[in-house]
Amino acid sequence: MLRLSITAALCAVPVLLADQSRRQFDPKPQAKVLPVDEAIGHPDILDVRARLIKAAKRRDLEIILSFTEPSVRVGCKDSGRAALKKLFEREEPNIWSEFYKSLTLGGMFVDGTFHTNYVVQLYAGQPGETIDGRSYEVVTGANIPVYDRPAFHGKQVSQLSYEVVLVTNSSDRTDWTQVEFAPSKLGFVRSSSIEAPTGISVMISQKPGGWRIIGLDWACE
Repeated sequence: MLRLSITAALCAVPVLLADQSRRQFDPKPQAKVLPVDEAIGHPDILDVRARLIKAAKRRDLEIILSFTEPSVRVGCKDSGRAALKKLFEREEPNIWSEFYKSLTLGGMFVDGTFHTNYVVQLYAGQPGETIDGRSYEVVTGANIPVYDRPAFHGKQVSQLSYEVVLVTNSSDRTDWTQVEFAPSKLGFVRSSSIEAPTGISVMISQKPGGWRIIGLDWACE
């Protein structure tokens, strides 16, 4: 999974601390991060997003570029359509699936620009939280089953809905991720059912030709 981040526009909210030495479960992250989609009520954005989701499914880079501003910002250093094209053509680890997932996770407006991925936008703003954003992730659905082993034929031990969980096998995760969701309670969830708070965000802004991608944002090491 790409480790991508909170947009610069949200720099005023508390910064997540990357304290990799503190891997024990902390009850504070038991807060929920409930979904938000401020695109609802904006037909033009909904239409563009639907087209981008369809293009991401088909890996149709030309369609994505047609909805992209020439000066698009790509990460922390690059800009321009050529840089964006290069990113997708290199097929950076999971870039297509991460781009698709970001578009499907709602989002919110920041200074008139729509930023996808509600987890990225809201996680740092959880009141009173000081959480390692590279160890904790957010369940992105309701009643997501938790199993005692990484397989559908395992025993279901719990269900989670939008909780923050501690990832315990981040280095060797595949289709399944082991999480700690309460003190001494471990289980496996599908990796596609959780999202890193340092994930990718697509920035879409209104331009003379319509709503266009103006940035692809992620955390820089």
